[in-house]
Amino acid sequence: MDMEEKGWERLELDGEFQICYCAADEWDEVRCYIIKVPDPEACPPTLYFSCPLLNLKDKKKEFSFTPKRLNPISQSKEPCPSRYFTLLGNLLYSVGGLTKDTDDTDPDSVTYFRSREVWTLDLTCPEEGWKAAPSLKYGRQNPQTIVVDGKLYVFGGFGWEMEIEGSVEWMEVFDPSLGRWESLPNPPSYCEFRGDHLILYAHLEANNEIMVTKPPTKDGYEWDFVEIFSYNVRSRSWNELFQPSEQRILINPHIKCGRALAIGNTLYWACISHKELSIYAFDLDKKLWASEYLYTRKIFGERERLYVTSGAGFVHLSGLKFCLMSQSVNVDKFSRYLYCFVLDLSALFHGVLNKDSNEDDEDDQHKEDDDGSVKSHLSILSIQKYLFDTDVRFLDCMIM
Repeated sequence: MDMEEKGWERLELDGEFQICYCAADEWDEVRCYIIKVPDPEACPPTLYFSCPLLNLKDKKKEFSFTPKRLNPISQSKEPCPSRYFTLLGNLLYSVGGLTKDTDDTDPDSVTYFRSREVWTLDLTCPEEGWKAAPSLKYGRQNPQTIVVDGKLYVFGGFGWEMEIEGSVEWMEVFDPSLGRWESLPNPPSYCEFRGDHLILYAHLEANNEIMVTKPPTKDGYEWDFVEIFSYNVRSRSWNELFQPSEQRILINPHIKCGRALAIGNTLYWACISHKELSIYAFDLDKKLWASEYLYTRKIFGERERLYVTSGAGFVHLSGLKFCLMSQSVNVDKFSRYLYCFVLDLSALFHGVLNKDSNEDDEDDQHKEDDDGSVKSHLSILSIQKYLFDTDVRFLDCMIM
């Protein structure tokens, strides 16, 4: 793809999109930003990037660009800075978190406990602020959240300190028409779901199911077998996603926990591994993995570096086009930037020859040519760059 000929301004998407980007500042105030895709005002000229990945010819000449400044539509101490947010209608939900309790007799003694609080922010009138909503049945820290059929499902959030089997409902659902939470059946092997912050999950829309992986048994960077369960929201029953003979599915060790994007029968994740942005995909039919790196060090240049501790945001736009969001830091000015990469992942599986490629050396799949370019199976369609109003850490993002 020749980006000089294509140009950002001719980005073809199925409409315009708005992304809600949630973050927390150093005072743990939750800040919400709105990102438009495409956003011509935030797109640097293609020659701004001296990047072989973009096939640019003039790699030495520098081009100036002033990133578009980002200001929050909402800034508040009310919701806990929970790791997962979700959007139900016009309402942005913040669920659970950690609440601080100070001992009146000893001001220096602080205890943290899992919160039952739920807060909502109406994105059509964010100036009205966050409002309290019906509380959870159980306190949860960073519970996973997902919306299916107009209802909010929340699960996990107990970490390693989960109660003994049967004493706590691992999953509950909120029906906005009824205004209350309801406990749901626990998954199989419930007592083994300790460390539930390590699970992966997704909404399998075709079957009205929520896919959940059991936490891995191995630590570190080893391939591990994983059990995958599905919860049918209509029958309210759990099942193994694959037959027992197919159950031994290897999971990539570099994938971090979190919400996957299910497009058809393929799951897509984004995370930071090897200090680079990474895309992973798993074909549920073929039991096949694919992965690709986005070499940000070549895009950012020498003055910026990827802010690896902030995590990566990932949303689906249309077809096999996605928006990958990450933060960078200017090493000279200590400015904090947000990059939005619009990617085409239609060729992501082209480099995968067979199922045995799961165990190939990933470094061999991302070798550089003599000119420093990288053979990539992802296409960068557009890049948007923003300047944050302050230092923030990423929490979650979603399409509005």
